[in-house]
Amino acid sequence: METKICQNCGMPMKTAEEFGTNKDGSINTDYCVYCIKDGVFMPSCQSCGMPMKTAEDFGTNKDGSKNEDYCVYCFKDGVFTSNHTLDEMIAHNIQYLDVYNQDAEIKVTKDEAIEQLKQHLPNLKRWKNNGIESHFEE
Repeated sequence: METKICQNCGMPMKTAEEFGTNKDGSINTDYCVYCIKDGVFMPSCQSCGMPMKTAEDFGTNKDGSKNEDYCVYCFKDGVFTSNHTLDEMIAHNIQYLDVYNQDAEIKVTKDEAIEQLKQHLPNLKRWKNNGIESHFEE
């Protein structure tokens, strides 16, 4: 199968298991398994990559409204909750690999997860400009 790039998160998709699925169960060649499942778009945090499935998963803007881009763990009251570098975010995410694997259809090893994060996270909104975002107050 030809490698394609997810049109939402930028994740490279090399195997059938990495592609999302349409409502009829067919492979969606535009989006990865983390972004679309059974034809339903799954938003993910544009900082850490966590899928945001419920209203409680979304971060908040300065005015208390829901932030559509970032999760509750990365963004609160209009600012990032940490000043991680990209490498630090990868190390932070790896701490939750067991939790991820509990619900994942495709289980990954630590080395596989690190490689996927190195490919995936740089394509997210927070990291596209070399990690420079104006939403951090010291």
